[in-house]
Amino acid sequence: MTKRVVLNLAKINDKLQWGGRLTRSEAHEIKLRLISPSAKDDIHALAIAFSNGVRPYRSNLVLLERLLNSDIDDYELSGVLIGLCNNWRRAHKYCEFLLNITHHRRFMRNYDAAKTAFVILEKNIGKPNFVDAFETLFWRWQELLKPQENPIDGDYIRCLNRVMEVALLGDKVLEPLYNRVGKHIEPQWEDELANILVQRKQKKQKNIFKFGMFDKIFANA
Repeated sequence: MTKRVVLNLAKINDKLQWGGRLTRSEAHEIKLRLISPSAKDDIHALAIAFSNGVRPYRSNLVLLERLLNSDIDDYELSGVLIGLCNNWRRAHKYCEFLLNITHHRRFMRNYDAAKTAFVILEKNIGKPNFVDAFETLFWRWQELLKPQENPIDGDYIRCLNRVMEVALLGDKVLEPLYNRVGKHIEPQWEDELANILVQRKQKKQKNIFKFGMFDKIFANA
């Protein structure tokens, strides 16, 4: 019987953060635990160590992807999202999942994971492949401008408002309003955000047309 490796995940993640590497035995043991975790395993820390310590080969991506729809708790799920979207930079592949988990009806039920998902959206909202996600979040934000029959959680409003703030101001955001907006929505942002969205959608269509023409040219060459 092969002896299992004892893992100190706090030390391992600290080592990886400072440029260290997983040993072969550490990588193997982390993978085994992600494949078949026990009740004592910290999936959040395991996912972060795994994504920081190995390359995002397809088999490794699949290993974390299968955890997205498993019965892990929302804190563990937040670690999986950090691994896939931040450490492996694959956020664009999980837009639908990120949007679903940040819906206000799921926000409190998946609190830790939803807040992590909002941070991921915030980091990526200005990228071309997030135009559709931007549009969905803008619609949700516009709904907050209307009178609400049922109260919406203040943390949800702050998170969504923060994403719109970054979409509007981009790199100009130095002292974020996030810490003080509370339930206050900035209605004067609406027209500016709408214009930014239109510009990005137009740019996306131009790129689709341009690359489509290239494909036709090379296909007929």
